[in-house]
Amino acid sequence: MLNPELRSLYDRYRLELKPLIAEFESRNEKFVTHLLSDIPFMFDNIALFEISSSGKDEYKAKAEEHLDHAIFNIRFCLVASMMCYVKQFKSRFSKESLELFDSGRFYPRFIQLENDVRTITKAIYKLLFRKHTENDLKQAYDKLNANALKQAYDKLKEMENMISEYHAGSLVNGLLKDSKVVTLFKWGFSIAVALLINYLILKLA
Repeated sequence: MLNPELRSLYDRYRLELKPLIAEFESRNEKFVTHLLSDIPFMFDNIALFEISSSGKDEYKAKAEEHLDHAIFNIRFCLVASMMCYVKQFKSRFSKESLELFDSGRFYPRFIQLENDVRTITKAIYKLLFRKHTENDLKQAYDKLNANALKQAYDKLKEMENMISEYHAGSLVNGLLKDSKVVTLFKWGFSIAVALLINYLILKLA
């Protein structure tokens, strides 16, 4: 039976970390290798919490730290993957076609979100790839995981929804254009048949 003192930790593992892992794997068909240490270390400290008669608070804190680190790592990789998807989308369509979509409302919002994500990720890289003391690095992980990475993920999700709407709208427009071509062809064909019939009637008369 789950220890009530670990309920919040387990809920975060189940409701926050596992869905992120599943999403990353479905996108990339890969597993984030850093989690192979983060998750076992978390469960090791949970086990030590359960069997120890002293130092329980320390083991719980370490388990939470490894969970935070795991969530940070998977969200970091997921944001990078989503950014690649957005970049691929932009490379396939001209700026002009994006500006025309949805009566001109699509492109400004899309670019605004992209700039917001770029600003966030630059700050993340700047913070991560400078020299840190161990305590500074932990504080950086906590700050980024709680704020910036979540914001970047949410903005990229909105961009992906916009991309889906763009594809759907482009498909509908393509079908409408095709239907117009078919209608014109049928109209022209009907006129040609009518003229041919009239010609044959005049020849036989």
